[in-house]
Amino acid sequence: MILRKLVYRSIVLFPLWVNNSEKDMEKDIIPKLGHPDLDDEHKNLLGFAMFCVLTCPHLESSYECYGCTTGKPEECQDGLRNILDHLLPYIQKHFEHEENAMRQVKLDEKDPMHMAIHLSAHNHLFQHFKTIAAELNTDEAGNDMVKKLRKLHDLIMDKLLDHLHMVDTKLIPYLAK
Repeated sequence: MILRKLVYRSIVLFPLWVNNSEKDMEKDIIPKLGHPDLDDEHKNLLGFAMFCVLTCPHLESSYECYGCTTGKPEECQDGLRNILDHLLPYIQKHFEHEENAMRQVKLDEKDPMHMAIHLSAHNHLFQHFKTIAAELNTDEAGNDMVKKLRKLHDLIMDKLLDHLHMVDTKLIPYLAK
């Protein structure tokens, strides 16, 4: 998948997002909807992929956990739980904000089909994340940690970026201020 190739760029560009520099490079990965709050939330959502890498810096190069980062797989498990504990509420909050923005611009009247598809996509994506989070949030540590963090990282980079590029960008004519 083309968007998956952007994973490396997300890791390299994450500090740039935080510093609000290199805006042209940022647009490559995260298109602007023209709604500053939602645009910031999109950057923050993709930042969760970086948190996966920060939890295990060897995420991109290793397929096994050797305890090389902390020496304690339990700390990696705690890092994963911390990401999951913050990611799901953030996704839910973001979807609520985006849906409220769509209602404010009367998208349900202007383009009811897109509104229905978009709401359905949000529901499907959130349920998918909840299912994966439940699978990942187990007490098992050790060799599975790299695989779990990679799965979450790839889910964020693939599913959220796909949604942003294929669904959210259709909101640009309605949300641009």
